[in-house]
Amino acid sequence: MTDSRLERVIVVPRNGYINRLQAWASSAILAQDMGVNLHVMWDPEEGIASASANDLFDPAFVRDRFISADTVTDIVGGQHSDLPRYLTRDDDRGLLILAGHDRGEQSFMARLVDQLHGPASPSTLVVIAGGKFALPTTTNFRERRGEFYRSLDWHVEIRERVRQSLADREPYYGLHIRGTDRSRDAPTTLQIRRALRRLMGEGRSRSLFITADTPQGRSRWMGIAEQTGFLPWVTDHDVGDREITTAGLDAMVDWQVLAGSIGSTYSRTSTFGEEAAIAGDYADVAIPLRAPVAIRAWRDASAWGHALMTYPKRHRVR
Repeated sequence: MTDSRLERVIVVPRNGYINRLQAWASSAILAQDMGVNLHVMWDPEEGIASASANDLFDPAFVRDRFISADTVTDIVGGQHSDLPRYLTRDDDRGLLILAGHDRGEQSFMARLVDQLHGPASPSTLVVIAGGKFALPTTTNFRERRGEFYRSLDWHVEIRERVRQSLADREPYYGLHIRGTDRSRDAPTTLQIRRALRRLMGEGRSRSLFITADTPQGRSRWMGIAEQTGFLPWVTDHDVGDREITTAGLDAMVDWQVLAGSIGSTYSRTSTFGEEAAIAGDYADVAIPLRAPVAIRAWRDASAWGHALMTYPKRHRVR
């Protein structure tokens, strides 16, 4: 864009860890397409993504790519959490601010391009996001996300744990099932059994890495994988509370191990499995799963019925 005055992009990733990586990758690709620098302000969120940038990434990588919350405050003239939603301009500061919130960032891409053109265009774009987005002219978006993920310089502790998990490991498949906050859309047991049989039928490996969001889920799928003929295994940590910092490190270890699979099956509505397949460059052969419409409707009805039955107890006057 030859008539753009844009000099830098600042991304403030939000939500869970993989949503943050999506937003970061998307911003990096946007900045690359615009020919400008990218800076990251990593703000931990209690209960969602409590690990800091220094917990997750190599110190030299953090010094080179990240900026502080105070720096962002100086640039935008206040707390980033107080910035308006959607797409807004601050001409006095030369800012364009994108925060898609409930509408998502992608819905603003055409308008963003318009705002970046012309002699009065902003010099700084601030993106507050928790998901993926791309300019209308962006090409090879999925492949470039994969390249971005593979370029991340993780903390030595995470790198070493991934190395130990994969030491002397034969090629393996992956299974990721998320059944807590995505339980409405979680695939059925029958769907997963079929997907596992399909992977087994490829004949490339009997080794299966399993990652799940609860200890019970992980144990259950270990048993089902064995019934299917696989030799299942997990990484050397318990499935912990997402509010704990170490749980974030555990999740990033599992995500990278899942990305090392030769193929996988996973919950379609969870970014964890999808982005791992993209990072591992096997998305074309992965098997994303989602509960059928009838099952989702039945789960909605069950949840509504339970809420209705427990309403008096939950709203009892004390």
